[in-house]
Amino acid sequence: MKLGQSFQSNELLSGKDMAEIRHAGAYIESAEYSHQFTFTGKVQKTIRHNQPAIDMIIDSQLWVEV
Repeated sequence: MKLGQSFQSNELLSGKDMAEIRHAGAYIESAEYSHQFTFTGKVQKTIRHNQPAIDMIIDSQLWVEV
């Protein structure tokens, strides 16, 4: 996942059934500090009603100093 680009779950999974993610959703800067809003969690490929589906579980969302 990258800012300004479409979400592509297959890129996150890279052929696996499950992958852990940590991605920045936003950036903010001041004269002294830089922070990014970070999502961490899991992406998992599943089958629902005989159709492939992607589940995304967000474990945390927080501002991190960078």
